[in-house]
Amino acid sequence: MIRDIPRKVLLFLITLCLLASSVSADPALLSFSSRLTTVYAGQEYDLLSMLESPEPDEEYIFTSSDTGIAIVEGNILTVLGEGYSRITASDLSGNTAQMYIRASSPRPARHALIVSEKNYDDGRVRVGAENTAYGLADALANLSFRQGTPFDTTVLIDAAGDDLASRINTAFGSSSDDDVNLFYISCHGEIRDGEAVLVLHDGTCITVTLLERMLRGIRGRILVMLDSCYSGSFIGKAAGYEYARSAANAFIASPLVSGRYLVLCSCGFEQESYRMSNSSAVAEENMSTIFARSFCEGLGWDLIRDARVSLRADTDEDGIVTFTEIQVYTRRRVGFHLAGTGAEQTVVCLPEINEYPFFARQSG
Repeated sequence: MIRDIPRKVLLFLITLCLLASSVSADPALLSFSSRLTTVYAGQEYDLLSMLESPEPDEEYIFTSSDTGIAIVEGNILTVLGEGYSRITASDLSGNTAQMYIRASSPRPARHALIVSEKNYDDGRVRVGAENTAYGLADALANLSFRQGTPFDTTVLIDAAGDDLASRINTAFGSSSDDDVNLFYISCHGEIRDGEAVLVLHDGTCITVTLLERMLRGIRGRILVMLDSCYSGSFIGKAAGYEYARSAANAFIASPLVSGRYLVLCSCGFEQESYRMSNSSAVAEENMSTIFARSFCEGLGWDLIRDARVSLRADTDEDGIVTFTEIQVYTRRRVGFHLAGTGAEQTVVCLPEINEYPFFARQSG
């Protein structure tokens, strides 16, 4: 004879059966990985990648509550402007999930063109210039940014006079108004006919007026780094001298003093720009410029050991290096490297103070 099952036990068993039945019959719940996601204007995103464990053979439909902020075509979300929009996902079984997007200004892209003149037509060879160029490229690659992209860097060894303008346009032509651009050139600098010039390997002389004309069409912020003798003349750091006055006038008449351009020169108007060996063996193949070496140290890269070091120019330790911080550190560090040699090399800049966060070492 089977004994009667107590009522409470019977109800418990029935509940377990119902729960088991519902779990096996209902499809997997639909959900987004995050309820609020930050996106950027002008960017496209795959909404499937934002779902929590999407079924590979399932079809999903996505919609946006505000098509002025973001539109959806298939699985692709295109962000049009700043603001908030609700994204809804649904499957063929009627399950839905929602996520809010917060659309922000476009993420700044970062571009760098590093030009280094090595093999001069008159027989001069600057092997150290190549070391400098790739060392600077390594320093930029070592950086990271919470917002925006890392530096997309192009290294150009021996730029010809008739090719430099086009290479500048190729490197920076896609820049937007929010982007950051770095142009660096290491070459011989001379004074010709009372004016400072950058001398390329093929003998082409680049005056301040010509350089500004090459850079004029670039959109966004531009950091110009001139690593050559007499480079300070390009920003008029020599009042009272004819060639310095002409250089200053050319820049005053150009956008380079507008705040969009920031200029960092390796030395003053009447100074030479020095190199130093990266090892105890003083030889051309071990050389790099003191200016670039000091600059890289400020950004957390040791040119001698090809190794990451602390972000030395970051004086307030916030993970960000502003233009002011890097120019102050570079000037002091150049002086340190030359201490006791009798040589004078004073890094000069335009403007003296600018707090734009050009460089950073952060995650994300």
